[in-house]
Amino acid sequence: MNQKKLRLSNKLTTHQLLIFSFGLVIFITIAFLGWQKLKYGFNLTDEGFHMTASWRLAAGDHFLKNRMTGAHNLTTVINSLVFKTNSDITLLGFRQLQFGVTIFSLLIFSFALLQADKQFWFLPYVLSLFAFTGLDPMGNFSNLTYYTYPHLFITLSLSFLIFGLHSDRKTLKSLMLIISGFMLWGISFSLLNLSLIFFYPILLYTCGRILNFKSYSFTLKDLCYILIPFILCWIVFVMIYNNLYISAVYDSVFHSISKKSRSAGEAIQINWAAINHIGVSFAFLIIFFIGTKKLRGIFLIMHITILSIFMYIIIKTSFFGTINPYFWGIYPEPMWFTSLLVAFFIIFCSTVVKKYFRHQSYTSSEELCILLLLPVIILSISRSMFATTGILSVVNFSIPVVSAMAFFLINNPQYNLKSNNIKLLALIFLFAPFYITTARADWGFTYFDVAPEDARATIQSGFGKGIKTNNAYNGLYNWVQETSDKYTTKNDYMISYATTSMVHMIAKRRPSLDKSFFKINNISAGYLDRAINNMIKLDRQPAIAYVFESPLSVFRSTSKGNRYSLIPKQFQFLFSKDVVTAYIKKNMIFVDRFKISNNIDVKCFVDKNNKNLAIGQKKYLKNKKAHSP
Repeated sequence: MNQKKLRLSNKLTTHQLLIFSFGLVIFITIAFLGWQKLKYGFNLTDEGFHMTASWRLAAGDHFLKNRMTGAHNLTTVINSLVFKTNSDITLLGFRQLQFGVTIFSLLIFSFALLQADKQFWFLPYVLSLFAFTGLDPMGNFSNLTYYTYPHLFITLSLSFLIFGLHSDRKTLKSLMLIISGFMLWGISFSLLNLSLIFFYPILLYTCGRILNFKSYSFTLKDLCYILIPFILCWIVFVMIYNNLYISAVYDSVFHSISKKSRSAGEAIQINWAAINHIGVSFAFLIIFFIGTKKLRGIFLIMHITILSIFMYIIIKTSFFGTINPYFWGIYPEPMWFTSLLVAFFIIFCSTVVKKYFRHQSYTSSEELCILLLLPVIILSISRSMFATTGILSVVNFSIPVVSAMAFFLINNPQYNLKSNNIKLLALIFLFAPFYITTARADWGFTYFDVAPEDARATIQSGFGKGIKTNNAYNGLYNWVQETSDKYTTKNDYMISYATTSMVHMIAKRRPSLDKSFFKINNISAGYLDRAINNMIKLDRQPAIAYVFESPLSVFRSTSKGNRYSLIPKQFQFLFSKDVVTAYIKKNMIFVDRFKISNNIDVKCFVDKNNKNLAIGQKKYLKNKKAHSP
């Protein structure tokens, strides 16, 4: 009898290895495609803001003294170390770095889950989405920012926590828990409003006692090992920068709530428009789980197949046109993925509460799910309340959630998933409609650049080297390099507005102002007055300025044959009375322009005392024809 059981065990192990090997091939193939995706899309707006805010620190600016705002987002400090280590790193290099740390975190996380559950065969399938999207399934941009760092840190923190809780050696266990605490601190350091993650270990400790955990022993001593590095790191940091940091945090908060488009009340809210998406995904999960309880064999396979296909159609048609696409239609597919995660939160929490009041014990898998989901729920609530995209931000903590969903499904004794083949099919049909649509959306959305198939130009030099984009962006890129090289030197300062931070990275000139990213019509006059005064006080007057009367962003209209359009003008430089425009009109002179379209161009101004001004004016008069892409 024992020999028979041993042969059966070996057979199962071999079968699992085959499933795992096939999944690994799929994962590697998807990762190869994800690596290729990194070179598509160039934007002058948000990604440029993240890069400029970090590069300026490596170039000599102080992260507090030279910036009135930004103390709540210290990912800039982390990224500045990358720039200091490799001063020649490109935008593509930064994206590749993000992709590399994604794969690294998935590898570490997989080993941790293997130690916790002793199963490995399904992991390449469940984690495959992130081999394509990286740490930002929302699809904004594949870079290291305050979107992706918290995702990285929570994945690593949970990994080391699991390693520690399963370690028999006291010294190793303590070390793993301390590292987990450092990762939690990294979350709050990368985005200050995520500091609520401090309460995660406390809640885990409390839940372990209230719910009477059997598989995980998280003691008061373990709690201290995690919290002490979190507390010490912030104490040391605040002691070093003291009032400078505290006042900078105050300024950042004040600036955020003073924007014309956001009042203090509006800043703290949940976007209830997402309820429709969550309701549909909730119904999908309920029907899916009921089928796995009630059906067997071919009927179960038919049930999950038909349901998965139907959900895919719902996502692609936005429930046959009855649900408005989320966030003005920019993130419709990622919102459906988000709704799946939130729906699972509700179902799983209901299961935990129900078993508690029925005095039922929790399985090892359910305890693991609680461990994985608690921090994500805390982060999701905190991020959703303050992020512009609202509850969509949940998708940026999705690695632990999809893993918990997988464990909840394949290890639930109530479900009729007896073989690994049936379990694999169930996982595939559960995630497929959301994974496929999210990955395709990520491929097509190059953050206001043309779709990859229309990117016919490749940037040849500088920070954007190797990026594929459209001809207009490429022409503008070359023009900015030429004009900045002609009129300025390495240590000069510049202004570029509105919302065109990447111009600083093209020119490699530091911002004169506190912010490199602002909209003239969405910022308080008081902030601009203070920013100009600080600029003059710190002797950071611009040697050159680029004026974009509209954020340069390309939109694609699928309803009109994939035609592209630009955002219309947001303000008129000639008639604008804001203090930045007034400063340029008074102290600088127009020298050149780059024509984007018939009614949109970019104007270049240089300081009146610029020694190269005469040469530049002669060149412009000689060639009155505006540059054309």
